[in-house]
Amino acid sequence: MTLKGVGFKLCFYDKIDGRPVYLYVSPEQMAAYRYRKYLRGSIVDQIPAHRYVTVYAIGRVEQSPSAKQWNLLVDDLRNLGLVLGPQRAPAPSTAPDGDTESL
Repeated sequence: MTLKGVGFKLCFYDKIDGRPVYLYVSPEQMAAYRYRKYLRGSIVDQIPAHRYVTVYAIGRVEQSPSAKQWNLLVDDLRNLGLVLGPQRAPAPSTAPDGDTESL
């Protein structure tokens, strides 16, 4: 996930024809969305702490002009749902002597 100012960009795990698929939400789309603070603060900012995000969307998938990737285009953010998956396991901390502590 990449944060783009107020907007964001997600890269999907699955590929189409061997090329990556992206969902890009522009800052302009976020500014026009009524619940942007909830979407950004409660969901998008929490994505790095989780293993997966399930995306439900009504939109279309189009090939990029360079034909190197696919883009999921959602015209209205009311047609986008993001469900956070399980949280990532905490990374094991390393003791000063190089041994790994067990949690």
